[in-house]
Amino acid sequence: MDKDKGILEELRRNVGCLYISDLHDSSQFEQVRKAVSEINPDQYEDKEWREAYEYVTGRLLPDMSGEQIRTLFEKIG
Repeated sequence: MDKDKGILEELRRNVGCLYISDLHDSSQFEQVRKAVSEINPDQYEDKEWREAYEYVTGRLLPDMSGEQIRTLFEKIG
């Protein structure tokens, strides 16, 4: 965990991407799901979870809890 760097940086590192923008690639979604499942939902604020999901998927979300958004991450593909 490296909360100071943010969830996107943690996902990038755990997925093995060179750049955060590589997380947009749908071929990475399976690895993103696995990386997300290893992060405690309370580790980041709800806003950070929402921003990460929106960044990775390009889909806007309403206000939701980090745990709810983590569940959405498990369904991306």
